Amino acid sequence: MGQHIVSRMSKPEGTRKNIVLMFDESEDVLEGLKKAMQEHALKECTIVDMNGSLKQIVMEPARGKRTLFKDTPAIAASGQYKLSFGDLYGHMKITTKEKNPVTGKFIAGKAGADLEMKISFVEK
Repeated sequence: MGQHIVSRMSKPEGTRKNIVLMFDESEDVLEGLKKAMQEHALKECTIVDMNGSLKQIVMEPARGKRTLFKDTPAIAASGQYKLSFGDLYGHMKITTKEKNPVTGKFIAGKAGADLEMKISFVEK
């Protein structure tokens, strides 16, 4: 007798919602995200977009080493983060608006005066 595997797609129960985070100038981006997740009791979220300027950003381009950029506009971001035992785990890719746009892994950064990040989460 042959064996067969039954598969099915599952969808998280609840409603997907969005929040736009607005950062203060010089605020640490990951600390701001962590604070927002704690305030809204989120265990995980998806980074949907980012717009505005970053005073300082450390990123790791796909083919290169960690690089520090200053006063750089962000034009896109995506990623996922989880909050567990008070610590933030996850990753984010970001695209900056340079002469040639640079995309890479976000390591750390400080917000400019107009930085906004859109996050998505499932509300149960």
